[in-house]
Amino acid sequence: MKNKLIYGLFSLVFLLAACDDDDSNEFFESATVSIDVSEVTIFDSPFDIELTVSNPGVDMLTLTGGELVSEELSVEDMSASKSLSALDFGGYWKADSSLVLTTTIDFDSYMSTSQHSIDVVDAIAATGGDMIYEYDSVYSRVSFDVETMFNDIESIVVEKKVITSVDADPAFVEMESKSAMMTYMFKDSVYGVDFNLEDTIVYKITAMSGAYMETKMIEIPVGAQSLVVEDPGVLSDSKDSFELVKDAGEITFTSTDISRGFTSSDVAFVKVEIGDEFETEEDVYNLSKVVDVVEAASLVSSVDNVVIGEMYAYKFDYMGNVMYGVLTVSEVTSTVIGDDENSITFSYSQAVKYEKDK
Repeated sequence: MKNKLIYGLFSLVFLLAACDDDDSNEFFESATVSIDVSEVTIFDSPFDIELTVSNPGVDMLTLTGGELVSEELSVEDMSASKSLSALDFGGYWKADSSLVLTTTIDFDSYMSTSQHSIDVVDAIAATGGDMIYEYDSVYSRVSFDVETMFNDIESIVVEKKVITSVDADPAFVEMESKSAMMTYMFKDSVYGVDFNLEDTIVYKITAMSGAYMETKMIEIPVGAQSLVVEDPGVLSDSKDSFELVKDAGEITFTSTDISRGFTSSDVAFVKVEIGDEFETEEDVYNLSKVVDVVEAASLVSSVDNVVIGEMYAYKFDYMGNVMYGVLTVSEVTSTVIGDDENSITFSYSQAVKYEKDK
């Protein structure tokens, strides 16, 4: 019995020892590699990358990718370095492309590999291009931001041109130029009041270094400002005056036994129709169209015998500029036919035509 117990204990010790040997055979060394560069521009050739290894026991790694021939790099103090250029990227040395680098560490029993991407990005960021509006004081901002990661850009030039109905292909005019810079910023503001309907303002920036060039353009179209629809107005026996805007554009009710109308000392009117002065209903709300119609017309200060559905374009001075609008008669009442009072109800839309240098 005693011999069987000793034999059993010896067998258990041997089994545990065998299990320990199996576990040691399953242990593998490991390491992670990271690089300190993730983005470059076409102006950054050449540049250096640093590779950091997590395992202090690693003294060598292999780097491949792009046009690189497999290259062994010495690792010291858990770090290695490599200089890369456009030649190493080959066909990937262009904006919106990426070079994938592979690092390999040989642990004899197996290989540890990892991949790293370096993106080629634009050096120039362009912001702007919002439409501006003829006669409008609101502006559109334009900006170019230039930045490289490692190297100066030899030349940066900003230019501008205005395409018009008279000149569809004008030459660019230089606005600013700089040299030997890694960062650059250009900003400008464009006001609709300074341009005509259907003009297009074009900004262009060109960055150059050696054989490499990057260009960005911003186009700003000039559109027509829309009239603002106001709350309906009423002129009547009991309310015989109405201001189209506070403290300006006052019109006064006129009434006889047979007609209703209005007059003004500061507002000038012209009767208009869709299909005549205005080609479409949309034109009625187009400030540029309204200005053209009013300025081409013979204007009056009084309107008699208004009828439902009639439209009147108008203008009046307002805070150093000119307000333009269109008034549409929506209802006419008369005591002659039994209504409680004589009145005109109307809708109207208007907008300010700002003058240059205001």
